[in-house]
Amino acid sequence: MAFRTHFNKAFFRFFRRTKSLNNFIDILKSSNHYSVFYAEIENEVNGEFVKNLRKKLNMTQNLLASVLGVTKKTIEKWEQGVNPIKGCSARLLYLINKKHIIRYVLFF
Repeated sequence: MAFRTHFNKAFFRFFRRTKSLNNFIDILKSSNHYSVFYAEIENEVNGEFVKNLRKKLNMTQNLLASVLGVTKKTIEKWEQGVNPIKGCSARLLYLINKKHIIRYVLFF
């Protein structure tokens, strides 16, 4: 509960002072209560990343497509590098790779 209270205070302070996400990140970094990790997800998540993740999870293209709510053709094009992986899909794939609990929640 204390984390949520501190986070809310910092978040509202951000909206009063600035309209920039980078400034908000700077505010959090300067705090003693938080650690901030910012990843360039869209640069990291590419076709090879998707293919390796899918193989690591022992999934077919059809199964991964079903979990992500996209078509098999989309997975194929991502893996071939034809279509870029952006936005929510890139973030979700990144989190699935990094956080074991998310895998459990999504797949079971």
